[in-house]
This record gives sequence, structure tokens and C-alpha cells, in this order.
Amino acid sequence: MDKKLGGLEKSAQLAATAQQELQRQLDALGQQVTTYRTVQLARTLCLTPAPNMIVSSVNHQLVRRSVTGMLRATARGRCRPAALLRAAEQLMIDAAGYWLSPAQLALAAWVDDSQETRRARRARSGAP
Repeated sequence: MDKKLGGLEKSAQLAATAQQELQRQLDALGQQVTTYRTVQLARTLCLTPAPNMIVSSVNHQLVRRSVTGMLRATARGRCRPAALLRAAEQLMIDAAGYWLSPAQLALAAWVDDSQETRRARRARSGAP
């Protein structure tokens, strides 16, 4: 009977040692996973632009293209000033934080006012 108890005791010690080794390995693996996730998160944050940055960039490109088109249309007389003013007002709303939006709006308002002023002068003078 002592022999059986001694064998059971030895088996229990081996099982406890194996369990401690497994726990140590599990802890090390958990630490590796945590490190990996931290590195991946840092990479993702560094490589992925924030959504508002993407929207801002798109809006800025749109305003720049719109200003170029507005200047061309104004120079060639292809667009009604009121239409330019409406478009500039909308871009002012869409890209309010961009410096070119209010400049475009001011230019469109100036062109619109200038056209209206000319029409009023012609109407007063009776010219066509």
C-alpha cells in the first residue's frame, strides 16, 4: 500500500510540475499576444488617416477645382453670377474650415454684385 501511495504522490508532483510549466508558457504567450496587439494598433493608427482628414482633403480638392472652374467660367462669361454664388455658398458649408472657401464666396459675391451693378446702370441709362 505504501508503494501505491508513493507512486500516487510522485504522479501528483509530476502533474503539479507540468501544470506550473504549462501556466508559465501560457503567461508568456499571453504577453506575446499583448505585445503584438499593441504594435499592430500603433501601426494601424500611424498608417490609417483619420476619417475627418480624408473628408477634409476631398473637400479641399473640390474647392480648388471649383475655384479654377469659377475663374474660367467668369472670364469667358459662361455662367450666371447667381449660379456661381450658389455653388460658392454650398462649398463654404461643405469645407468651412478651409481658407479658400470664404475667398471663393467673396469672389462670387463680387462678380454677382458687379453684374447686377452693370445691369442696373444699363437699365437707368436705357442701354440694352
